[in-house]
Amino acid sequence: MEEQNKNIKKLSNKIELDVLLTTRCNLYCKHCLYVKKGVYVDLPEKILNKILLQLPRDKSAVHFLGGEPLLRKDILSIIKRTDKLGLKPQILTNGYILTNKFLKSLHEAGLETIGFSLDGTENIHNFIRGEKDVFRKVIDAIIFAKKLGYVPKICSTIHKKNKDSVLNLLPLLDKLNVGRVLIQYFFPVNKAKEYLNGNNLNPKEWNIFINKIKEIKKKNRLLLKIIVQKVFSSDKSRNKKFTCVCNNNQYPVIDAYGNYFPCILFFDANYPMGNIKNHTWKVLNSQRFTKEFLKVIAQKTSGYDDKKLRILCPAVRLMIVQKKLNLDNLYGYKTTMECFHNVLII
Repeated sequence: MEEQNKNIKKLSNKIELDVLLTTRCNLYCKHCLYVKKGVYVDLPEKILNKILLQLPRDKSAVHFLGGEPLLRKDILSIIKRTDKLGLKPQILTNGYILTNKFLKSLHEAGLETIGFSLDGTENIHNFIRGEKDVFRKVIDAIIFAKKLGYVPKICSTIHKKNKDSVLNLLPLLDKLNVGRVLIQYFFPVNKAKEYLNGNNLNPKEWNIFINKIKEIKKKNRLLLKIIVQKVFSSDKSRNKKFTCVCNNNQYPVIDAYGNYFPCILFFDANYPMGNIKNHTWKVLNSQRFTKEFLKVIAQKTSGYDDKKLRILCPAVRLMIVQKKLNLDNLYGYKTTMECFHNVLII
């Protein structure tokens, strides 16, 4: 545990804003938390411009997400506008419609960083995505992105259905020389409950999975940078002072309706603290505003208490109280769930 604690990434003051440009997607992934069939909303251009104009220029990265952000017909102009404002435009895509020509146009428009969702080897990834050619298209896009000078990032969401497949994927990602792989813990919430309810890993399984990553990296002499959400703490750290990323307003989210969330988990809970239509960025992103918001959450979840599973993240507590999240398979473990932005670097 002491060795792990040394590798925990500390929270910085840099703002990394997630902007969900659209609810539309060309895939219907089985573990997706967000996309609902028949719900098609694009973030209005007027609201997007308001956001971009108010962001601090010197320390803001803007991650464009979806749905599938590449489905926006104006995506190239969005990237150009963001880049000209001195911000850092980034995209996370499933890669399904990303041809070489399209990627080159994004590069010329000023796209700084590109990331791909990749959740296993070919058969598993295609099964989760629901299309047989998705894996091949993502790999082709990664290779071409490298030729353009990008160091692509990979995001993988882990559950019982794909954990072994993701482990088998790591040597290939190392060979492709991607920038880093972010390993995210899966929550069965919203649409994802339809297929994967109860398939989130318990604390023992999660720690075994992390140790297997270390073994594979050492055995195969991988140079790949792997970032894993820490999620669970040992019993020894249960009384440690909690640091919530929401207090620092570092990783906020704005959805396709203009709603503001202090982090992605509050988006999962569908509990916004305001809307960019009604408030300025400065107000929404102020620590005073956020602290008042969290006080309300504390009152709403004050009745939640479990002597074994100690949950410090206010958004997770909120989802449990709202009955949006079922963690029955975790309650038998005496552990603590902390801020999900605390990670291990392997």
